[in-house]
Amino acid sequence: MDIFFLFSNFPFLRKETAVDQPTEVKVKVTIDVSMFGEASGFDDITLVVEEVRISVINALLSLSSPIFREIFQKETKEKNKKEITLSDKTLDTFVLFLRCLSPDLKERVTGKRKHA
Repeated sequence: MDIFFLFSNFPFLRKETAVDQPTEVKVKVTIDVSMFGEASGFDDITLVVEEVRISVINALLSLSSPIFREIFQKETKEKNKKEITLSDKTLDTFVLFLRCLSPDLKERVTGKRKHA
């Protein structure tokens, strides 16, 4: 996944033009999402968030979230799909949600964080 940030307000990244307008600098950041299921080999479904495919373990999601429990266990149109697009989620928030669920990552949940 490529994420672009604008650094025009940082003087050390700014290139002044003739009319003193800063030039945008784009930085490419890659997020490794393989740790949420693919690396373990236990992944059994792929979620797509902001065009990024994230292989996950549906049992872990079902145990942790009533929304995912309903998606995977009840008769929904997504139940038998191998890939589900989550169009209402942002990648950064959803990755944080997955990090909180992953016991080996030990991410702490606080009231300051958004819900996924």
